[in-house]
Amino acid sequence: MKDYYQIIGVGREATEVEIKRSFRKLAVRYHPDKNPSREAEQLFKEINEAYEVLSDPDKKWKYDQLLRTPGLNTSWQEAYSRPTARYTRPSDRTLFLQSMLRF
Repeated sequence: MKDYYQIIGVGREATEVEIKRSFRKLAVRYHPDKNPSREAEQLFKEINEAYEVLSDPDKKWKYDQLLRTPGLNTSWQEAYSRPTARYTRPSDRTLFLQSMLRF
């Protein structure tokens, strides 16, 4: 499975702003109009694919869950399209209320 964080050049704890900044810098560098090499075109496609996943909070969350699964030998598209049990991540409000219950 591709490591989209490595492709974009940010850490796993990167904020949306850091991801967007790094994506734009790489997109300008490897855009086919700016860089005519074949490798640049392929890298540009990978950068766009990575940004598509990391910029969407739901896709990013699912991708992060896949990264935490040890021994996973599948592509992002297969895992994302595979029917799974319906689980939605808790909302910020739910997480806040749960944290308050500890006190």
